[in-house]
Amino acid sequence: MAEEVSRLTRLGAVLVAESTDALDLTRVTMADPEGNEFAVELSEEELLDEELNPSA
Repeated sequence: MAEEVSRLTRLGAVLVAESTDALDLTRVTMADPEGNEFAVELSEEELLDEELNPSA
């Protein structure tokens, strides 16, 4: 997820907030240059990959 947040930042987005839920899943809230907020989360496939390969 860090790579995607970095890519979006290079494109002009700004970090608004970062949170972790009870299942230890991270959600990043960002805003585009016009102020529209959006969330960056891992997909189900990425979550499964992270479970199977924790060091990746």
